[in-house]
This record gives sequence, C-alpha cells and structure tokens, in this order.
Amino acid sequence: MLYKNIKNGGEIHTWFPKSIYHKKISENNLIQIENHVKSLKYDKHKTFEFEVESSYTTNNNLLFKEKKLKNLFNKILESAKEYSIELGYSKSFCEKLKIESSWFNISKCGDYLQKHTHPNSFLSGVFYIKCDAEDYIRFYDEDMLVAPSSVNELSFTNTTYVCKPGTLLIFKGNLPHSTNKQISKEKIIISFNIK
Repeated sequence: MLYKNIKNGGEIHTWFPKSIYHKKISENNLIQIENHVKSLKYDKHKTFEFEVESSYTTNNNLLFKEKKLKNLFNKILESAKEYSIELGYSKSFCEKLKIESSWFNISKCGDYLQKHTHPNSFLSGVFYIKCDAEDYIRFYDEDMLVAPSSVNELSFTNTTYVCKPGTLLIFKGNLPHSTNKQISKEKIIISFNIK
C-alpha cells in the first residue's frame, strides 16, 4: 500500500500490518465475575516469566467451562469470529473457532508479565475485570534490527493499551506482549487461547 511519495520519484509502501481487536463489552456484572473468580479454588502459582498469581497451570486452563462465566465466554468467542472475518477468514472457518484454554490472573502491586507469546494459538486475548488506569499491556513488533534515532509510523516497535475494566483485547497468538510492573493494588483478568 502506498504510504508516501518521496523526492526523485521514490515511494514508500507499507505491508504486513499487526492488528489488535479492542472492544468494550457491556458487562453489568463485573463485580459478580470478580467475586466468582476470587471464589474459585486454585493453588497460587508464580514463575520467573509470569510474576502474578495465576490459574494458568493449576486448573487445567478450563475456566471457560465455568457456568457462571458462560455468557462472557460466548461474547469473547463471538468477538473472535468477528475479528477473524475482518482478517479475511471465511465464515465456515470462523464457525469452527473454539476457546481451547482460559485462565485468570490476580496480580498485586509490583507484579508483572515478561514479554511472551502464546505458541500454537491462532488467537489469544485478555478481558479486564478489575484494574486501574496506571497499568497497561504492551505489544511489540520485532522487525526492527537497529533502533532508529527518531521513531515514527514506519519504525515504532511497541504500543501500549491502558487496562480498563470491561475491555476485551484479542490478538494473534504470536504477537509478543508484556505488562508493566503493576502500580495498582489489584488487577484481575481473564486470558484465553482460541484455536
């Protein structure tokens, strides 16, 4: 796609965009979801890469099977199908999409997630239940081998989204992302992978 004409007849073209689906889900019951997630029994699990309390490996990643969260996960899957159609996938392909795994994180002040991807996942995402505007998720583009002295639309290497309750983000599973060292007292999120 033509980005800009430059001197002496040169052109700059842009290709291979990275995209992130962003949607505010009208969940009137965020408090009920928060209370339900907190009531679930799980072992506290932190690792070097994932310095947050997580049910990622302790509950077999089957949070999406919780009856009290069925409506939320239906909205997540519906949004993933909508995003996939916009990416150019056929309706028949999108109808086969399913949530393969899901888990929750309850993080405290000072917790963080190091840069990582979700291998073997077509799409991944996060739904924010409880959070503050001081916290964010950062996404990375790993194409720049040498950092430019002046970053612009053609050379920026990362972008951030502020964490907002009721917000859903969906992205390709191979898109690297991380979180800041948390400033707020408590953040509660649901993450998922879609195949």
